[in-house]
Amino acid sequence: MNYQEIVVKSLKIAWGNKWLWVFGLFASGGFSVPGPGGSFNWRERPPANLQERANELLVQYWGLLIVLLALIFLAIVVFTVLSVVANGALIRAAADIDDERETSFSLSLKAGAHYFFRLFGLSLLLMLVVGLPVLIIFGTTLWAFIAGQTALAVLLGILSLLTVLVLLPLSILLSVLVLFGSRAIVLEDRRIFDAIKSAWRLIMGNLGTAFLVWLISILLSVAFGILAFVALLLLAIPLVVAGVIVFMGELTLGGVGVFAFLALSVLAVLLFFISGFRAFQSTYWTLAFKRLTAPPDEQAVDPT
Repeated sequence: MNYQEIVVKSLKIAWGNKWLWVFGLFASGGFSVPGPGGSFNWRERPPANLQERANELLVQYWGLLIVLLALIFLAIVVFTVLSVVANGALIRAAADIDDERETSFSLSLKAGAHYFFRLFGLSLLLMLVVGLPVLIIFGTTLWAFIAGQTALAVLLGILSLLTVLVLLPLSILLSVLVLFGSRAIVLEDRRIFDAIKSAWRLIMGNLGTAFLVWLISILLSVAFGILAFVALLLLAIPLVVAGVIVFMGELTLGGVGVFAFLALSVLAVLLFFISGFRAFQSTYWTLAFKRLTAPPDEQAVDPT
């Protein structure tokens, strides 16, 4: 496989078709596995009146809490739908552009919507394989901590750490499985379990190549992260200066307005580049999938 050709062509496709960035804004960066985060001080027990105070707040603001939970749930549903549809649209668009077929924003959007349930089912199914055991152990650990079962909490905490270490390589394999499986669904019109089988055979038959494709993707993500961090620091300088001037001096509506404008500008620039990188990243995996599934005589041809 010509890795350089895949990276360069992915850049050209993403840069030359900036309408893909709209999908990149909503598309997820890939498969992610939830895991326990944060830390607890196992020697400190929660305050004695913590439960009592929580009950008081629950009784006092139960109506507001229900509204907030409903809004959060609605936001999660909306962004999940947008993310899945955008992922499917990016896969279809990148493949069509690579094959020099006619494509457009609306055609890609229709493809993403058409494969929504299959793409969502694939990600959910494989995420549960890793995420469910982690959430169960983490939830049990949290319950033990709140209940004051220090010894049990420490034991479960150690078990959580060991579980994460064991599931880490599995999560990498599943991430590639989802990425290739998603493309099998969109580009080969496969059902969920058929796509999983196809992606599994593809990975096992090209284990070294699949690992290098994943590794290059990680290195590209790290490089982009460093560049984005440096750019964010440079963009944040005028924002920090404006913030100091506004909040150290007399607060005025105009000063707050300027600060808000600068903050939104920095956020807009950041989202702009993240959208572009996500479009490139999705295109990269689509081209890698196409090269791996191409007939041997086509794989041997160097497009450059």
